[in-house]
Amino acid sequence: MTLRLQPLICCLAILVSGCTGDDLHLSGKSMDGADIVVDGQRGTVSWHWGPKAYSQPFTLAKKDVSHAPGGWDGTMDLKLSSGRHLSLKGEHGTFVCEHGCDDLHLPLLWTVADK
Repeated sequence: MTLRLQPLICCLAILVSGCTGDDLHLSGKSMDGADIVVDGQRGTVSWHWGPKAYSQPFTLAKKDVSHAPGGWDGTMDLKLSSGRHLSLKGEHGTFVCEHGCDDLHLPLLWTVADK
């Protein structure tokens, strides 16, 4: 009986591990598009300012984010490849940029989006 259940258990384990990863996608609330995509300990910030498009890779200096019943909560500090830092704090799936976004013309308000 246990040999018959083994393929099912393996499939469930793979499915659960894929759903609980460190990936997170934030969409900036602005007229121009902006995205923060976290993939493990790295990611990319992409945005538009006027006719120009920008993109910078980053590493996570700090990530204390969890998914609660009311949405994503926590804090993140990103170190961009340019050396600049962005700090975001979130509650109920909405994140506010507390530091660094103004200088780069990034939105201050971000929401969790589907990746």
